[in-house]
Amino acid sequence: MSFKLQFEKLQSKLDTRRAIFALPREDKLKVIKDINLKRDKKTNNLDPKKIKRHKLTVEIGYGQMHDEQFDVFKIGEESCTKDAILFFYDSHFVLRPSSLDYDRAMKLSKITGNDVYLPKYPLLPNYSIRDVVRVLYSALKKVNQLGHNNIYLYGMGAGATLAIETLVYNNEKETAVPMPKKLILLSPGGFPKDRAEWEKMKEVEKKDYSTSLRHILEIKELATLKNPSVPEYMITGEDLNLNNFPESHFFYSDEEICYSKYDNYKEQFENAGVNAEFVIRHGVLHNYCADRKYPEAYEDYDKIIELLKN
Repeated sequence: MSFKLQFEKLQSKLDTRRAIFALPREDKLKVIKDINLKRDKKTNNLDPKKIKRHKLTVEIGYGQMHDEQFDVFKIGEESCTKDAILFFYDSHFVLRPSSLDYDRAMKLSKITGNDVYLPKYPLLPNYSIRDVVRVLYSALKKVNQLGHNNIYLYGMGAGATLAIETLVYNNEKETAVPMPKKLILLSPGGFPKDRAEWEKMKEVEKKDYSTSLRHILEIKELATLKNPSVPEYMITGEDLNLNNFPESHFFYSDEEICYSKYDNYKEQFENAGVNAEFVIRHGVLHNYCADRKYPEAYEDYDKIIELLKN
């Protein structure tokens, strides 16, 4: 293990995020509310010369739409003649995008030469998971309407899970929008479908510094709180309608809770005949190749950049 990876693991272990996710629900939601207020304040101060806002026309079923405006933030040039990357950040289903997420989006735009879109999407518990997917579908539809040659959908963590669900939701629509050219997925997860997946999650919980099993189970409950008709595929990732799915690339660490869903996705994507590639790395961190921080991530980070260019 490289020194840089050891240092990143130490930093992650000392990070307060997992400690927050392990708090009792009401305490956790209070802390998260304060974090999101600070993040929203930073978002309101973004440089409009570098980052442009597009308002989303959204279809909300059970959420509090009158309280919020959802936007998709564009990093790139005024024209839409280039390819585009639609970036679903890792919210853990409850967090607003951080400064790091905007930095990643700007870096992706600079390295690939593509425009990058980062949606500010609704969160649990104010909205059901179905409302979250509806807003992200609106973001996909909006980017398609802007006239880019190709669109790449890139998701991290919860964002990767939501990316799959958004394209399945697109398949449910009578007037579906064109599928992205490629789907890049860093650690898509989901809630355990059975005892076997639950046991896999328990086995790696101590090694995963990004979240906690307590958070996973509470999110499962909150995901349907506002809408009891949420379909099963938005909860456990089962029964996915993968018709016309684009070329897909999965990246996992074997020391993260999300890895328990690997077999589920692999079986379904292969059975559906989707051109899918799965990369599993040992001993690295959740979303390990979102950045080029340590040697164990270099190869896959560089590979993702090439995938987003071609």
